[in-house]
Amino acid sequence: MGSATTALFQGIFILLLAPLIGVSLSAGTVLALLPLMLLLSVAMGSLGILLATRIKSMQAFPVVMQMLVFPMIFLSGVFFPVEGLPAWMNVLVKLNPATYGIAPIRQVMLGASPDSPFAISLLGHTMSLWDNIAVLSAFGVVMILLAMWSFGSQE
Repeated sequence: MGSATTALFQGIFILLLAPLIGVSLSAGTVLALLPLMLLLSVAMGSLGILLATRIKSMQAFPVVMQMLVFPMIFLSGVFFPVEGLPAWMNVLVKLNPATYGIAPIRQVMLGASPDSPFAISLLGHTMSLWDNIAVLSAFGVVMILLAMWSFGSQE
């Protein structure tokens, strides 16, 4: 999957630049981040493949992706803690699959505790690292299966 590979290499490039901005990462942290980055890349890449199978115009695909990707990134908690958002926006955050990819990456990088302002709560339960991984994995599997079905129905 080309998009996942590209995203993973972009993430690795950013990790390599981290020391230049004063972020020190141990080898263990980097090794823990790589599978999380791969999982996030595959899950989101699968969403892109599913959309590509449904969008008929090649010109429309990048527009649709940008209209979808920017809000997903913005509402994933990558730039700010999501717990202080208005209730209606918090619903969007919890429906956003990228949220469950960013949260474990942040937990590994910052060693964030469950009571951190960056922690995600779902139905009164604070999501652990493994909870987030499970949600993102399930999303990725569903997107891959839907993309495969969509490819099959196109023929």
